[in-house]
Amino acid sequence: MTGLLITNKYIHNEKFDVLKNGFINAANDLNVKLDDMNNQMAYELLDKKKKYDFIIFYDKDVKLARLLEEHGYKLYNDSRAISICDDKSLTYIAVGTSVVQPYTIISPFLYYGDLSEDDEFIKKCESSIDYPMIVKESCGSFGMQVYMVKDNLELRKCIKSIGSKSFIVQKFIKTSFGKDIRLQVIGDKVVCAMKRINHEGDFRANVTNGATPYHYIPSERECEMALKVTSKLKIDFAGVDLLIGENDEPIFCEINSNAHLGIISKTSGVNVYNEIITYIVKDMRC
Repeated sequence: MTGLLITNKYIHNEKFDVLKNGFINAANDLNVKLDDMNNQMAYELLDKKKKYDFIIFYDKDVKLARLLEEHGYKLYNDSRAISICDDKSLTYIAVGTSVVQPYTIISPFLYYGDLSEDDEFIKKCESSIDYPMIVKESCGSFGMQVYMVKDNLELRKCIKSIGSKSFIVQKFIKTSFGKDIRLQVIGDKVVCAMKRINHEGDFRANVTNGATPYHYIPSERECEMALKVTSKLKIDFAGVDLLIGENDEPIFCEINSNAHLGIISKTSGVNVYNEIITYIVKDMRC
């Protein structure tokens, strides 16, 4: 069996090197041939005879993913799942009421400009959600496009900086300040988890923003919520992030179709790369 790993050409950091090596080493261990290619090079596949049994598409280039599917390639994850996971507003809509989510307002579509002077929209946010509230650009990674705003002035300033891009406004879950739970789901199983705690005073729990990861054994309720989300989105594997509500009630935060696996593998002691390759081989043989 021969596969291909596709990552993005235009991101260069240690996390992606760890990711590529993790998948390639796992494939070698399981006697699977796995080539790697960046998303720009992958367009060459469209002009050639199909040569790979499957593609691990670890990128958000949804147009390329869709083109590859049209040319007969089997992708893990597929373009539909990636596109929903990469847009927080689409994720919120797709998950719906199947699990508990923070109260959310989706920004209306803009052709240009911003909503900072739209008093009707600002009043809608303020009448529905208390300060501090969370503003998230619909597309973003590593928590870098997530903001906490504490009053009307900060809300308007934040919205102005976002411009015409789509965003959501959410209720802030105070009991989850600087901490969350990441569950790694593959197929219909939670294979491992970690708890992330930011000891530096940042409300975000991303390791990129200074949080520390800890080995974590998820509760039955947390596993059930993560599996409901992945089942609803029909995704092969994903990192599911849960906030911590009152009485440790799990609250769905977001899902990552392209979650980085190095930290959770190291923290949990589970080789997630091996687990994903094993899942793909089994799925291809069904």
